[in-house]
Amino acid sequence: MVESALGQFVFRELSAVAGAVTITCLMVANLVGYVIGPSGINWLVSQFLQKEGLPVLGGMFVTFYVGTKLMFHIDDAKQRKYRNGL
Repeated sequence: MVESALGQFVFRELSAVAGAVTITCLMVANLVGYVIGPSGINWLVSQFLQKEGLPVLGGMFVTFYVGTKLMFHIDDAKQRKYRNGL
């Protein structure tokens, strides 16, 4: 039971990290596609990897991670409600 609970915890955390990475990649792709264009990719990456840009990149990632975790909790609540017939 403990291994199963630990396995579920690790799986959910890795899923949330994967969700945050996916959302970050989609956001950057939209920035490139609609705002800065393909020629601005190097500029965007260099801005994110500078000392001033790393907190922005980290903040975005943490925000998307928390949003993904919140989405998981909302989905769990909906599934519990559906299983209980409410």
